[in-house]
Amino acid sequence: MTTNKNGAAWLAEEIKRLEQKEAMQKQLLKQLGQDTMQSLKPSSLVKSAIGSIASSKSRQHTILDTSLGIGAGLLARKWYVGVSKNIFKKLAGIVIQNLTTGLVAKKMPAVRDKISSLRSK
Repeated sequence: MTTNKNGAAWLAEEIKRLEQKEAMQKQLLKQLGQDTMQSLKPSSLVKSAIGSIASSKSRQHTILDTSLGIGAGLLARKWYVGVSKNIFKKLAGIVIQNLTTGLVAKKMPAVRDKISSLRSK
């Protein structure tokens, strides 16, 4: 009879331990779900994307080169077309814009290197 009591006590202890383990795992799973939901919010995604862009110098340079190219292209088109209503002049302005944008974006690394070499002298 004593072995039956020891076995029942051991079994009750084991059940209690497993229930505690289950409660702890439920709490951990709940916290993990909340963390996942927080990381998938649009604001968190934008923050992490901006953080990764800001941390990479090559991306910063690429964004700067592209922005300068687009700006130069827009200025070139505005300078060429002006306030003209002529459709052919507007089409030529678009072509000039695209050419200028590509040229400036492609040549910016060389210009940046030249400027940095002039600064170091």
